[in-house]
Amino acid sequence: MFIEIMCPHSEVTWGALLMGCRTRGEAELGLQCFQKLVEINSKAAQWYVLMGDVYADIGRWENAYRIDGIRRYSGAKKKPGAALIEVNHRLHEFIAGDEHSKKSYQP
Repeated sequence: MFIEIMCPHSEVTWGALLMGCRTRGEAELGLQCFQKLVEINSKAAQWYVLMGDVYADIGRWENAYRIDGIRRYSGAKKKPGAALIEVNHRLHEFIAGDEHSKKSYQP
C-alpha cells in the first residue's frame, strides 16, 4: 500500500483513511487501516469506535461487537460525552453518566 511507504507511522493519516473507509463502506481496507492504527497506538479508543462504526454502517454487527470487545480487552477507554451550555454568561459543563459533574466557568 502506497501510504505505508509515505507515512508508515502517521496516526493522523491512517485515521483519515479509516474515516474515508467509513464514508465509502470499505470494511476490508478499513480493517487494514485499523490494524496499522492499533500498531501505532493501541490505547486510542477512537480507532476501535471508528472501526466498529465502519462495520455497523454496513450491517456487520457481529464484527462491530467483536471490535468493541477487543477495545475493552486492550484497556482502551472511551471518554464520556460532555456538553457545555451558557446560561447568564456562565458556562456549565455536564458529563454523561455523572450526575454530580456540573462545573461552572465565568467567560
